[in-house]
Amino acid sequence: YTEEDSSPEYVQTLQNKLLSAGLTVKFPHQVSTNFYTPDKHLAPHKDGRGTQAAIISLGSPVIMNMYYRPSDAEVEKMVENGFQRETVTYYSTYKSTPPKTPDGNLLLEPGSCLVLSADAFIHYAHGIAPPDLKIGPCVDVWNRNLLADVGLLDSYPNLPRGERVSIVLWS
Repeated sequence: YTEEDSSPEYVQTLQNKLLSAGLTVKFPHQVSTNFYTPDKHLAPHKDGRGTQAAIISLGSPVIMNMYYRPSDAEVEKMVENGFQRETVTYYSTYKSTPPKTPDGNLLLEPGSCLVLSADAFIHYAHGIAPPDLKIGPCVDVWNRNLLADVGLLDSYPNLPRGERVSIVLWS
């Protein structure tokens, strides 16, 4: 949906709440609803067009891994300065041996809304590791001070997984 008045009512309601709370700056150009079973993962990626993504999490809590990845312009500048492109663009994060340790993690609680914008949207890839993959000793939970249930950290980094739904609004 590209215009506010042509989108479903639930999208308008969600976006109006995000706008009035100051979490987003404009109406979304794309919305998706994703269902994840406990055995699924989300490969590290950067979201495409736009300037921000609002991710509403429902169901099971989950750890989202964050990886610094330079922008395309930064990659080109580094390659011009003699770096190998493969060293700069690291897209097989979970398939490498050993898997790359995240630069940081976010604990997504049920009912929470994560907004990726500015540097987080432009420079960081985000993903959810396969449940059987041990990705390294990163214990840095970036949103620790914002958690409603700090007790979830008791089982970190091996948080039990259940079914999860995310609603993502890109603008």
